[in-house]
Amino acid sequence: MTISEFPPVSDADEDGLLAFGGDLEVESLLLAYRSGIFPWPIDKDVLAWFSPPQRAVLFLDEFHISHSLKKDARKPAWRYSMNDHFEEVIELCAKAKNRKKQRGTWITPQMITAYKELFQAGYAFSAECHYNGVLAGGIYGTSIDGNYAGESMFYNQ
Repeated sequence: MTISEFPPVSDADEDGLLAFGGDLEVESLLLAYRSGIFPWPIDKDVLAWFSPPQRAVLFLDEFHISHSLKKDARKPAWRYSMNDHFEEVIELCAKAKNRKKQRGTWITPQMITAYKELFQAGYAFSAECHYNGVLAGGIYGTSIDGNYAGESMFYNQ
């Protein structure tokens, strides 16, 4: 059943924990993101909702790419794409082993299904990097009402 209302974000604890339970329907996720809330399963059977007091924000007008990275990125071995491999990106993010100090993943099968549905509805995206024809890295996230949130990323060494 779609969530129709969340508690006020001012009710979140110091870590941003706001609520437990609910579902991952597209409309529930849209309501959450539009309210500054995101889901984060804390184990395979417990869905928690968070609204932390601070978030990391990148301002693209202040983003700087070094000359050496620009040079490397133009080499023919590299290719970049958007939304061509969404399912593969989210599944590789769930399997990523290069997360220091983290045991397991929050990207449960239920989360994968929910974000695939969000992608099909036009609210999720992926950006992919290929090296010599192989998917070498990627990020998936949401794009809702002009706000872009990166959810997870992976890279292959």
